[in-house]
Formats: sequence, structure tokens, C-alpha cells
Amino acid sequence: MENFKSFGGRIEIPLERGFTAITGPNGSGKSNTGDAIQFVLGPKSSKSLRADQSTDLIFDGGAHRKPATCATVSLVFSNPVESNGRRRLGINDDEVTFTRSVRIGKGGKGISSYEFNGRPSTLTEIRRVLASAGVQAGGYNTVLQGDVTSLANMTPKARRKVLEEIAGVSAYDGEIQKADRRRSEAEQTMDLLRVLADEQEHRRSSLESERKEALRVQEIRQGLDRARIILAQTTHRTLLEDIEHEQDGLSAASEAISSAKTAMKALEAEQQHTRDEINRLNQAIQEVLGEDHQALTTRSRELVIAIDRAKDRVETLSQAAEDCDLEVARIVEEIDDVEHQLNEVEEGLKESRDKYEGAVSDLKQSTQDHAEAQASVEKGDRHVRELSKELSVLEDEVRTIEDVLGAAKGEFSATSAAHNLAIESLATAEEAEEDAQVEVTGIKHEIDEIKGESGGEEELSALRKQIHDLNLQEQSLSTSRDEHEGRLRNAQRRLYDAQQAAKQSGSGLPHSLQAVEAVLEASRTGDLEGVHGPLCDLVHPTDESHTQALLLAFGGRLAHVVVEDDSAAQACIQWLKKHNAGRATFLPLNKLKPVRAGRASMLLNKDGVVGLASTLVEVNQHFQLAVQHTLRDTVLVDSTSVGRELMGMVRMVSLDGTVFDAGGAMTGGSKQGGMRLNFRRAGRAASEVETCLAEVNRLRMAEETIIGAIERVREQRRDLHKRIHAASESDVKERRRLLEKELSNATRELERSSDITKKRAKELGVLENKLKDAEQSLKDTEAALEKAIEARDAASESLKQQTPAHLTARLREAETAKHAAEMEIEKQAARIEDHERRVTNLREGLERYQARREVMDEQQKERRQEATSLLDQRAEDEKQLEQVNEEIAQLSSDVRDLQNELNDANDTSRDQAVRSERVSDQIRRHEQRRSTCSRRIEEIRQELEEVIGEMNQDEIQPAEDEADLPTVDAATKSVNRLTREIDAIGPVNMHAIDQYDDAVQRLESFATDLTSLEEERESLLNLVSMLEEERVKRLTMVFDQIDENFREIYDLLSAGGSGELCLENPEDPFSGGLLMVARPAGKNKRTRLTALSGGEKSMAALAFIFSVQRYDPSPFYYLDEVDQNLDSDNAQRIALLCQKVSHQAQFIMVTLRKVSLQLADHHIGVTHAGDGVSRVLMDLDRTKAIELGEAALVEAKKLEATQKESLASSLPNPEEMPRVPEAPPELVSDVPKVALDGIRRRAADAGESDGDEYMEQDLGPIVERAQQNKEDLDPIPEDEEASLVNLEVTD
Repeated sequence: MENFKSFGGRIEIPLERGFTAITGPNGSGKSNTGDAIQFVLGPKSSKSLRADQSTDLIFDGGAHRKPATCATVSLVFSNPVESNGRRRLGINDDEVTFTRSVRIGKGGKGISSYEFNGRPSTLTEIRRVLASAGVQAGGYNTVLQGDVTSLANMTPKARRKVLEEIAGVSAYDGEIQKADRRRSEAEQTMDLLRVLADEQEHRRSSLESERKEALRVQEIRQGLDRARIILAQTTHRTLLEDIEHEQDGLSAASEAISSAKTAMKALEAEQQHTRDEINRLNQAIQEVLGEDHQALTTRSRELVIAIDRAKDRVETLSQAAEDCDLEVARIVEEIDDVEHQLNEVEEGLKESRDKYEGAVSDLKQSTQDHAEAQASVEKGDRHVRELSKELSVLEDEVRTIEDVLGAAKGEFSATSAAHNLAIESLATAEEAEEDAQVEVTGIKHEIDEIKGESGGEEELSALRKQIHDLNLQEQSLSTSRDEHEGRLRNAQRRLYDAQQAAKQSGSGLPHSLQAVEAVLEASRTGDLEGVHGPLCDLVHPTDESHTQALLLAFGGRLAHVVVEDDSAAQACIQWLKKHNAGRATFLPLNKLKPVRAGRASMLLNKDGVVGLASTLVEVNQHFQLAVQHTLRDTVLVDSTSVGRELMGMVRMVSLDGTVFDAGGAMTGGSKQGGMRLNFRRAGRAASEVETCLAEVNRLRMAEETIIGAIERVREQRRDLHKRIHAASESDVKERRRLLEKELSNATRELERSSDITKKRAKELGVLENKLKDAEQSLKDTEAALEKAIEARDAASESLKQQTPAHLTARLREAETAKHAAEMEIEKQAARIEDHERRVTNLREGLERYQARREVMDEQQKERRQEATSLLDQRAEDEKQLEQVNEEIAQLSSDVRDLQNELNDANDTSRDQAVRSERVSDQIRRHEQRRSTCSRRIEEIRQELEEVIGEMNQDEIQPAEDEADLPTVDAATKSVNRLTREIDAIGPVNMHAIDQYDDAVQRLESFATDLTSLEEERESLLNLVSMLEEERVKRLTMVFDQIDENFREIYDLLSAGGSGELCLENPEDPFSGGLLMVARPAGKNKRTRLTALSGGEKSMAALAFIFSVQRYDPSPFYYLDEVDQNLDSDNAQRIALLCQKVSHQAQFIMVTLRKVSLQLADHHIGVTHAGDGVSRVLMDLDRTKAIELGEAALVEAKKLEATQKESLASSLPNPEEMPRVPEAPPELVSDVPKVALDGIRRRAADAGESDGDEYMEQDLGPIVERAQQNKEDLDPIPEDEEASLVNLEVTD
């Protein structure tokens, strides 16, 4: 051994064959040799080695040495081949070494390790090998101090427990318990199966009606499938018949067209003959009229044209003057409007400047306060001053960036306004250029189409009247256009204001919820339908004081979008996925279920409860379900104290902003910055923008409609002018001259408009670049400001952590006031800049309007002068026309007859034209019919292909030709009827069929399982009965053997006395105890064990121990001072018995008795020098050993006498000792006290065990093991030599 208990260093103790005696003074460490043997064998607990824990077994250094950290003990067993050819230990080695070490690990805990023949092993393996030789820790081959006394004073039931351990019936106990446990599990499973079977039976009964309904629906669905097949076949056949019908109509139309074309050829020949006759009569009339008539006619026409031109020009000038007057009136209105706006803006500018000056004053005061607070703070430690300095620098940086940001915003606003004006100017210039281009194109086209055609006076008058009507119509349309333009400008102004308001108030949704805004925008543009909007746009608190609490009650769910149904929700989700626009939550109204108040209704009448949150908002009844679904049973309460009193039932929100979760959690604190959801502000702003945008679009469409109507009127007027000009060949040159003059003027106007357009486009490009630069500068400045603010806030927070509370509060107030003043200055500066910009723009606009009015006044003056000149010329032309007409009237009489004939011919020609038109209409109608048939055939074929595709997809074959099919209408009605039948039945659990079958199958399975479990239960009961019988049998057999041994050995030890073992209940040995009857020589037979002296009890106990050892022999025996309390005669008898048996097994006895030392074959001495370290004397002869033992015995007796005197003086008075309280009722039972003690002892031992392994065994091999255990009852042959054991120290 090495460093084990009191043995320091490495020590080897040879234990020879035969009877070895170990002796030495008390406290020298003799018994530690036995502890070393037990240590290797693996006791259940360190306490059995007289140590509180395994680390106490390590050498502690004594008085002068250093404590060791590890203890090691090795047992070396001699393992020769015995007479039967086998080795006792079952290992094919002559020597077998078992080693155990314990070292101090982390936390001071002991860590054990094992070796078997030099290789790492486990305690379980070592115990298994030793058990095969009858060696085990805690067995009766090792008898320690106190074991003899304990056995002598043991109760009968405790002694029976010893017998049970010797007999090895504990394995039966485990098996019986296992069988009982399995039987209990089987019975529990049977109970569970019965409950499950009842549930399945109930489920089968409840599913029976559902199964009938499902079968009915299944039958109707099968009928519906057949009806749909018939409908598809009917539709297929009907489409084929429709194609055949349309093909017949196509053939009939082709034949009718052919007949009509033949008739048209004959009619065209008649028309040609009539035209020839008309030409002849016209030629005759021309010959009659001659050149004079022609000259007069020409002159008349020229005068008429000149008069008409003058009239038209005067009307045009009048119309232009009226238009100019309207424009001037509009300009005057615009000037008044601009002046009014200018006054308002100047007033706003004045107000902003006043506010700006007030903010500057506030800034000075707050800066002074801040400086004073800063000075107070700077009086603190150096770190605070540094933080203050850093904060001051960062605040200066924030103010600088804010100034830059204000300038950037002003620049961006000015550039944006200029950009918008440039866009409008460019649009106006492009429109003017387009009008000029249209005018030039029209004049050129009119010049190209001048032809020499003539017309009568009546036709000219009618054309002039139509032109006059068109002029009036154009005048009315122009007036309407001007009115719409004014309305459009007002609407655009309102739209701009609404957009600015929307930007200032925010969209109502956080910028992070871009998905919701994207859905709303898609809904406004018509890409998505059924979207009602987010809850924040649909609800509003009935009481403004509830706003904060309701915002917290809704939380992020205010952004949930309400849609009409789940189809709309799915469409929105698909749209978001397609456009990668993010995620959003939708509330389909058709899927939301009504929510009951539940436990919240119990709180509504309590004091301090405001009400159910869903009832405290205004919302359209159509969206009520969405609000109930979102808020559920959330309740609003007056204060936090009310919420704390009622918390735990439902979710509550107090009016001061504290949220109480139903589970008990509380949420609250200060408000955080940044954009938050709010009620309806964004909704109203967006609604106003949408209203204005709709109004602008409506007015633009109306204006475009009016402009289109004006263009159509002008086009009609141009056509009429062409017809008037074409009425005479003599005015071609004049008309061409006038048109060329108009073309020149229009071309110059076009060039001027083109130059203006290019100039405006160039200006717009410059402004766009400038706007991009301003926008980028604004973004960069905003980012820099955000970083500076973050740095300033961080420095401020650091300063707050280092500054005293009152100075921090004062500095914070000064900073807040200063920041508010700076923000107000920035805000008012931006407003002043905006007002100044608007004043500049309005003044510029006023100047443009005034200049435009002066130009139009000059144009009006020129138009009036030109009109006066034209009226004078027209009066002179009318006089000349009257004279020419009189001359023409004289020549007209000669041509009347020819004209009558010509009229007849013209009537004939017109009749022929009517007939021709009629035939042409017939041809067109038939061609239309043929086209319709062709188109209808193609449509039917496409429809037929779709039907065939659907039939192929559904694997439906066309009906046979002779099949009798209903009409499409009848087939459709059949499908609809069956569909209505299914709908009338309502929701049906179609899984009920399978569920019913599953329930029946489960019931059958449960019945089978119950049968199997019942069989298993009966089998386990039989097994327990068999085990109980085998257990009693084994105990009885072991008892008989040990009783026989006890009788023989006690007779030997008591020199004529008699002894026996008796079972208290032989019929049921486990219900009674084991009595040990001992009658020393000369004692009455009725003497009880309790009446014997201590030595006599010890002799009886030793006789019992030797009886057990004879029954269960071991290779060696270790006895620790078992003769200490015996007289010389009894001690000699024990020593003689050990000497006698030592020929069969190795005996090791720790003793101080002379008689034992005299009979021992070998002697080992253990002593110490007073330093706490044990020493071993190996070379002792019998005499020295006796001397050493007698000296130790004298010393021990003296010590014992001293301890008795001390004990007698310190014993407490029995009357004064504390009394044990009565046991609680639950502990009062029929269980013997010894059994309870054994349970407690085993539990304590288990707590200190080094790791015994419990191996659960099956019940199958129990009978085989019982037979094997029965064979083990036979005694070992006396001629076999017991193995020797040596105690060896290893490094």
C-alpha cells in the first residue's frame, strides 16, 4: 500500500498461508490493514472504512510529513490450479492483482480508479471476479470491530435479513418487484385501453350520423360529376351544331352577294347613260350663255367671295376680340387672385419674421441659461468638463449642420418650384408649337387641294350659314374652355397644398411599413381591388383622451390592412411577392369571426374601468369585426393602480400608457422618438390628396374634351371654307395668294413657337440637374445631421451619467429650451425663405400677367382698325354685286328650258344613285352577314377547342351520335340543382367516413390488446407465485445448513453447551424473525440469549459467524479483535478454531490476546512513534509478538478504565434527557423497526457508494438460476486448498 490512512509512503505486508496474527498498541493502525483489504474489495460506503469520505483515506502527513494527494492499495491473490483442474478465481494466471487508487480531484472530491492485473478496470469487474471465489466486500469473511456485538444484540428480524443476504434471495425480491411492476403497468395499460375504447365507442356513435351525411353528399357529388359530364357532352354537341348552322348562313350570304353584284353591273350601265345626257344638256346651256354670261358670273362670284371673306374676317376678328376680352377678364381675375395671395403671403412673411425674432430671443435666453448650467457643470471634476466640452462642440456641429440643412431645404424648395414652373412653361410652349404645326399643315393641305369646282348661290349661302353656326359654337366652346382652365388651375393649387400638407403630417404609417403603402397605392391605381385600407385610416377614438391608450392597445396592428375577403388578401400577398414590396398583414372580413368579451365582461362594472377598447372607437359597422378581432378582450382602465389591482384576468391598458398583459407582464415607460402610427391623420391627408387629384383629372379630361370639340369645329369650318373656295375657278389665284400669306404667317409663328419650346426644354434640363444636385445635397446633409445628433445624444448621455442630478436636470432643461428655440428658428427661417420665394414668384407672375394684358390691349386695337377697313370694303363690293346680278338675270331666261331638262336628267340620276346605294347596302349587309358567320364560326371553334381541352383534361369522351342528350339549359339546371343540394346541406365532415372506419378498427385493436394484456397479467401472477415458492425454499435450505453448522460449532466453542437457530414462523419465514438459542454448559435450558453475559453473547455470535463462514467458505478470513471481550478460555477456543480451519483457508486476526498470539503461525507488529505514522514490524517471533501484545493489552485496559470513569461522570440524567416526539400518523405502521433501519442504512450507504451498477435481469432465466443456487448450497470439498491473499503496495 502507499499513503493509505496512517501508513505513509510505500509499505508491503506479506500474508503467509495459515494463521497470521497482527498486534500492536492501540491507535497504531492495526485495523487499517483490514480497511486496506476492504478498500480494494469495494465497500458500499467509505463509512464502513471508518472515514466520512473517500479523501479521508489518503495519508494526512501525520505530525511532520507533507499530506499525500493519492492513496493506492493492491491485493495479490495466489491462483493455483486446484485438484479439479480449475482455478478458484477463474483467471488463467498464477497470481491475480487487484489495485484501487483514490486521489483528490477538483473541489476536494475523491476520484477512484481501478486496475486488474495492471490494466484499467472497473469496480464491477473486480467484484464479479472476486465473487466467483466467494470474496466480497461486507461479507462474513471479514469481521470488524463491533460486528460481533452488533450480531449478538441484533433483533430476530434483522438476523433474518442476514440470513436472506447469505441465502441470496435478494435476486428473487428484485424479480418479484419487477414482475409486480410489470403487472401494475399491464393493469394500468388495460385501464387506459378501456377508457380509450369507451372514447372510441363514443366517437364512433357521434360519427355515425356524420358518416351518413357524408355518404349522402358523396352520392350527390357523384351525381354532380355525372351531370357535369353530360353538360360537357351536350355543350360539345351543341357547338358542333352551331358551327354547321353558321356554315349554312355563310353559304346563303355568298350566294346573295353574287346576285346583288350582277344587278349592280346593270344599274351602273343605266347611270352611265344618264350622265352622258346630263353632260350634253350642260354643254348646250354653256353654249347659250356665252362668254359675257361667264364673265358676269365670274365677277359675281369674285364679289361674293370677297364679301364672304370680309364677313368671315370680320367675324373672326370679332370672335378674336371677344376671346381677347375674355382672356383679359381672366387675366384681371388672375391679377386679383395673385395680389390677394401676395397679400396673404406677405402677412405670413411678417408673422414668420415676428416668430423668428421671438425664437432668436428665446435662443439667446436659453443659450445664456445653458452657458450658466454648463459653467455649473464645469465646476465638477475634470472628466465632466471634458464631456461638457465635447458636448458643446457636438452641439455647435449640430447647429451648423442644421443651418446647412435649412439652406439645403430652401434651395431644394426653390429649385423644385422653379422646376414645376419650367414644366408648365414647357407644356404650354409645346402645346403652342403643336397648334402652329397643325395650322401650317392644314393650310398646306388646303393649298394642295384647290380645285376648279363651281356651285350655286344657294349652296354658298348654306355653307356660309354653317360657318356662322360653327363660329358661334366655337365661341361657346372657347368660353367653356376658359372656365375649365380657371377651375383646373384652382384645383391644381389645392392639390399642391394638399400634397404639402400630406408631407408635413406624414403618411400615417411608419416608413418601414412600405408594403402597406405599396398596397394602398396599387389599390388607388386600380391594380388591386377590395382593399379598404389600414386600421389607422378606418378607426378613430370617440374620446380624444383615450388616444394614447388605444394606440398602445392596437400597437403595430394599426397597420393591418382590412380587405373585403380572403381572395383580395391573397391577391395583395401575390402582388407584394411579385413586386418584392415587403410583407403586410391582411384582415379578410369574410373570414373574421365575432369575438366575445369573455372574462372582460366581468370587469366592465368595476370602479376605474373605462370600458372595452373595441367599443371606444368610431368605425364603420362593416369594419367592426376587424376591430373586434384586433382588440379582442382588451380593457381600458383609469390608472396604473386600477390595472395592478385587476391584472392577470385580461389584457388592460391604462390611460397613462401602461400595458398589463393577461399573463401578468407589465410594459410602460417614456415615449420613444421617431414616427409612430396614429389615427386617421394620414387617412384625411391622403383622402384630401385623392379628392384633389380626382378633381384635377376630371377637369383635365373635360378640358381635353372641349379642346377636341373646338378642333372638330375648326376642322369642319376649314372644310366648309374649302368648299366655298372650290365653288369658283376664278378665285383660285386669290385664294392661293391669301392661303400663302396665311402660310407665311403660320410658319413664322411655328418657328417662334419652336424656338420658345427649345429654350424652355433647355431651361428645364438645367433645372432638373440643379434639382438632382439639391436633392442629393439635402440627403447628404440630413445624413450628416442624423450622425451629429447621435453623437451629441451619446455625449449628452455620458455627461448625464457623470453630472450631479440637479445640474443634469438644469442642463437638460437648458438644452431642451435651446434645441426648441433652434428648431423654431430653423422652422421660421424656412418659412420666411418659402414666403420670400413665393412673394418673388407671385410678383413675377403679376408682372407677366400685366405684360400679357398690355400685349392683348394692343392686339385688340389692331383688330378694331382692321375690322373697320373690312366693313368699308364690304359695302362697296355689295353695291357692285347688285349691279352684276341684274345683268346676269337678263341672261338667265334663255337657259331655263335647258335647265328644266337638266333637272329631269338629274332627278333620274339621283334615282339611279338611290337604287345603286340600295344595292350597295344589300351587298354590304350580306358581306357583313358573311363576315359575322365567319367570325362566329371561328369563335365557336375556339370555344369548342376549350371545351374539348377541358373534356380531355377531365377524361370525358364525346357522346355517341345516337346518344339522347338534354339541352345545354337542362344540363346546366341539373348541375345547378345538384350544387344547390350540396350547398343546402351545408358544411359536411367528409372525413367522417374514414374516421368512422378508423374508430371501428381501433375498437377491434383495443379488444385484441386487452386480451393480450390479460394473458400477460395472468402469466405474471403465476410467475410471482413460482418465485415466492422458490424464494422460501432457498431460504429454508440455507437455514437448515447454517443451523446444523451452528449446533456443531457452538458445542465446540462452549465446551458442552448447546445451541440452535429457530425460525419464528417456519410456515412463512419472511413474516417472522430468526432466533439464536445458546445455552452454555451449566446453564438452564430456559435461559434466553438476552440473559447471557457479554462474553457468552459474543461466543454465540462468533459461533453464528463461523457457521456462516462454513456455509459460504472464502479463500481468506479477516478478524479484527474479536477476542477482545472474551475470557482466556473462550479466547483460546476461538484461536484453536481459527488454527484448525486455517488449513483450509487463510486466517488473519488482529489481536492483543496472548493465547491467540501463541497459537498463530505468523506474527506482524504495527506500532508508531507518536508522530501519527504507522510502522510495520515484519521480523517478530512469537515471544516478541506476545510481549508487544501484552503491553498493548495492559495499556488498553488502563485506557478503558479511564474512559469508563469519564463516561460515568458525563452521562446525562435520564429524567432530563429530551423525549422523542410521537411519530406522525403516516409513519405508524406494521413494518418492523429493523426493516426501516435497514432501509435507512442502505439509503445512506447508497449516497456514499463509488458506483455499484444495478443490472436488471429478465424473468426468463429465474428457474435456471434457482437451480444453480440450489447446487451452490453444497459444501466445498475439504481436500481443496484455499487460496492465499497477500497485501502488496504498488506505486
